[in-house]
Amino acid sequence: MAETAGSTEQDTGARRRPAPVQQGAGALAFLLAGAGVLGFVPGVTTHVDQLALLGPRSGALLFDLVRVSVLVNVVHLVVGLVGLVAARRGPRPSVRWFVGVAVVFFILFVIGVETGPHSTTNPLPVNAAATFTAILVVIVAVLGIVFLNRTGPDVVREVFVSDRPVPGADHPGPRALTAGAPSPSRHG
Repeated sequence: MAETAGSTEQDTGARRRPAPVQQGAGALAFLLAGAGVLGFVPGVTTHVDQLALLGPRSGALLFDLVRVSVLVNVVHLVVGLVGLVAARRGPRPSVRWFVGVAVVFFILFVIGVETGPHSTTNPLPVNAAATFTAILVVIVAVLGIVFLNRTGPDVVREVFVSDRPVPGADHPGPRALTAGAPSPSRHG
């Protein structure tokens, strides 16, 4: 590889284009962080004066559609910021973040479906748009894992399966059960 003035192979390695799963995680993370911020902005969020810390009493509506509270806005903001960091760190953290987002937003979806909008036991402001948005984020996260993950099935497997053997177990661990997978070398 020919070097040009001022660049080295090390520089070009640092400037590689992010993997598709990183780009997808970054895009979804940006949208979630943006929604978290916009949930506090008057005009974008109507009835900001009715924004409650949590619970069904919050009357604030993001885009005059999705009910939000301080808790919901903070969750969106934190999940989005964590996703931006994951997308920057690489494909594996991006896949792990997508899995975490799918789990968190599935829980929010179940809360929205199982509790009524006026239930006093519900910590979230729920309406049909908020519940729909939660399941939409779950679907996008799963699609991101399935279609954007070009790093191979091992990345997804590593999220769910550990290389470490279980102490006291009679088998050497999950890796030994995978046909054709190289065994990790441990130097100690």
